[in-house]
Amino acid sequence: MKILCFLLFALTFESCSTSPDSPINAFKKVNDSLEKANRQISADNAYVRYYSEILLKAEINIKWAGKAIDLHDQVELTMVLIEQTRGTLRKMDSLGEDTKTARKLLVNTGFGDTLRTSIEETAHLCEICLVGKGQLPRVQANLQLTRQLIVPEHWSRQLFNGQSTVAALTTLGYFKSQLLKSATLTLKDIDDHLK
Repeated sequence: MKILCFLLFALTFESCSTSPDSPINAFKKVNDSLEKANRQISADNAYVRYYSEILLKAEINIKWAGKAIDLHDQVELTMVLIEQTRGTLRKMDSLGEDTKTARKLLVNTGFGDTLRTSIEETAHLCEICLVGKGQLPRVQANLQLTRQLIVPEHWSRQLFNGQSTVAALTTLGYFKSQLLKSATLTLKDIDDHLK
């Protein structure tokens, strides 16, 4: 019995370990983690809850409700673009190992420019739609790396140029997660001010 348990432990340990020379596996793990975090954000539904509550109280302050609507519309557009991009990348490279796929789709293309601009606009709205400035440091902290990564020069030269497809999927998952967190903070701020 002890030998059987030891054998089971050894097989489990071996199947869980990855070779240190496999960055693809590392990106896949990070990507899976980000997808899990995004599912948790969706499960919590705080973003949708705050937006719905704001719409119910819109008559209290039309201007603030308008900010929420503008932010919501932009976030929805950006999330659709990110998910379409992720789907297209998966179709183009189902294994996620190719280092040219992301570049072909996202670097110096109209589609890539549209996605980058949409991410940039969403980040901008997360900051300017705040009613109070108490949440501004948290929103800015959430968006700090995103802002650095979407600078056009960085986007075209480093972010998606020569990166594996799974690395691009991971990066897009990161953008989605940070934008949703920031938009939720902004909507919470607006909702708090409508009470």
